[in-house]
Amino acid sequence: MNTPSLSPPILSGVALASLVAAYFLGTAFSNKSPSKAGAPAQEQLSARPTSSLNRSVFRTERNQTIADRVLATIAKLERLRTPAEFRQALGEILSYADKTEKERLVSLLFASWLDRDPEAAFAEARRVEFLRYHAGRTSRSFSQWAETNPIAAASLLEQTLDGRQLTTDPRPPYLDGVDPPEFLLSLVNGLAQTDPRLAADTLAAAQSSPIQVHALEVLMQTWFPADSEEVFAWTSSLSNPEVRSQSLAIVATKAGQLDDPSAGLSWAQNLKDSGEQTLALGNLVSQWSQRYSQDAFNWIAALSDSNLKFQLMPPALRQLTLINPGAAADWLNQYEASPQMDASIAAYVKSIQTVNPEAARGSASAITDPHLREQILQELAQAAP
Repeated sequence: MNTPSLSPPILSGVALASLVAAYFLGTAFSNKSPSKAGAPAQEQLSARPTSSLNRSVFRTERNQTIADRVLATIAKLERLRTPAEFRQALGEILSYADKTEKERLVSLLFASWLDRDPEAAFAEARRVEFLRYHAGRTSRSFSQWAETNPIAAASLLEQTLDGRQLTTDPRPPYLDGVDPPEFLLSLVNGLAQTDPRLAADTLAAAQSSPIQVHALEVLMQTWFPADSEEVFAWTSSLSNPEVRSQSLAIVATKAGQLDDPSAGLSWAQNLKDSGEQTLALGNLVSQWSQRYSQDAFNWIAALSDSNLKFQLMPPALRQLTLINPGAAADWLNQYEASPQMDASIAAYVKSIQTVNPEAARGSASAITDPHLREQILQELAQAAP
């Protein structure tokens, strides 16, 4: 994805007021003027304190009100320009013992740094051990920055998803225990509020990486409820087989969680590839049957394609058996034992094994695949009192 050249903004009085409000609300500011990302920083951390910093300004002073201290702190933060200055300020803040004060000031610092140099801010956030365990507030800074700066956020997201940093083996120390990286997902969440299609296209264009599926799931939490038809169309248009398969599975799962899955069923049935159709319908009915097992069962049972019917039936039959074992048994008894029926029989057996273990063992004997039959019988034996 090509993005225009971006230049750093000059923070305004509106940003200052927003930061003050954000401090007291415990979140990062959200009413800034939209800004663009700066160029990646290459500067080294200065060995001497920079002239713009005053260590005492970040500390709690007995003779200052909270508002005065916050105003003084934010004024200092807005004068920071270089990565070295931001890193020094961050180091000072992280040395404080008061956890609440530390979290709030770290959030304010990153809110300011994101506007100055998002690439450097993002790289630093992933290296700070403190943020692995207290990342919530700072993640909101990244999310809200992405919401107001979608083009810059998409550019940063693209750079991070290029597959180099997240698939390194061994992984960099700053990624230990951070999977998926919270700040990257915060970018996706922010983009989802303002320009979900930009977020989707950025994720689809990225090289495969461990975070890609997580990011698509985060995106769909917002985008799918807001515009499911556009999501269906976008997913069907994907050309990358791996991304398309991942997206189909995620979108179908979301569709199956709706009270009315009819639109999702229609979309999945219209997929031209039979494998993709089975994948999408399988994920959809698996979710659907967890809440509406009878409806899902009835829909599958009415399918004219017998192969598809037997492939989709097991999860719905298992859920139906929990509430109406007689109806499930009646459906099974319509058919002769066959390899096609094995998965459905196994699902039925697992559902009745605790309430009627003898009937479960008898039903398991009808499974034609000897390996599956032996596996199910062993499970029944292990579960027996």
